[in-house]
Amino acid sequence: MLDWRVLAASFVALIVIVIAISGNIRIPEGLSGIIDPLNVIGRLPGGGSGGEEIAITFWPEGNHSLKSKEAVTVYSGGAVIYGFNGEITLDAPGAAELRQATVLLKEDGSPLHAAFATNTVIDGLMLGKTGLAGKISMASGNWNYTSENGSVTFSSFSGQALISPSSGIITLNGNVTGLDKK
Repeated sequence: MLDWRVLAASFVALIVIVIAISGNIRIPEGLSGIIDPLNVIGRLPGGGSGGEEIAITFWPEGNHSLKSKEAVTVYSGGAVIYGFNGEITLDAPGAAELRQATVLLKEDGSPLHAAFATNTVIDGLMLGKTGLAGKISMASGNWNYTSENGSVTFSSFSGQALISPSSGIITLNGNVTGLDKK
């Protein structure tokens, strides 16, 4: 018959392994040296972190819109919008237009519209298959890629976006899967 101490020790070991694999629960500092080497899921391609960590900067020609799969938090100037679920557009005027570029927000199913002329940060951005073209710069780990007229497609993205209307730049910082550059 099983001793209750063996059963209890097995149960505790099972809990520690589940915590180590999930990575969602804070582990006390004293145990992190023991548990961190067990976290193999985060080291597998496409595992744990949701893909390859990358920074993508691109200069879209004209307007460019982003639509997250999930609600996001938007920061611009002193304003914060929590739970925004709609289209985010870098509205870049053409050369003949005499107006400043802005970041436009249009909430789905709502009359809410907002325009910001300052740098705007979007936290919690989740994009499905996305293609970008034009001037692109990417960096990840020990490689980088820059093209004046290139294109990149990725299957999914999760992370943060910084939109700078004054320079017409959009920077995505986060994790991607299925990256294809040309």
